[in-house]
Amino acid sequence: MEARQRYADRRPYVMPASLAKLTGPASGHVTLPTALDWSQQRRYDLGVGKDRRRLYETVIREACESADLRRFLNAGLLQRLWPHLWLPIRPRTLWEGTFRELRSPAVSRDPTQPAPGSSGVMTMLTSADAACVVRSGRCPS
Repeated sequence: MEARQRYADRRPYVMPASLAKLTGPASGHVTLPTALDWSQQRRYDLGVGKDRRRLYETVIREACESADLRRFLNAGLLQRLWPHLWLPIRPRTLWEGTFRELRSPAVSRDPTQPAPGSSGVMTMLTSADAACVVRSGRCPS
């Protein structure tokens, strides 16, 4: 039996020729056209972290032309936001494969070595510790 191909595996994503071509705004308010964002809240305040991330996630996922990327994305802001963007695996892989500067440092380090700043010791968390991490964002000492 032939394996079914999922739409997520075939869906086309637009890529810029270079990050330098992304000259969109880094501040102010941005209203996306309905071709990119058909929700009722298409206006984004780039001074608000959640709005910045949602705008970038939406444009990367929904852009149909590289002009959309150039108009709404800013290279410097993209690089700062990249690790925090919630993107499907395929566009993240495409962008990181094309633009080395978007890859996380963990991707290029030797996986057999501990991450910089870590002791290299794996800690087992109890369920109480895990709940603490979720609430505070920090590991118990």
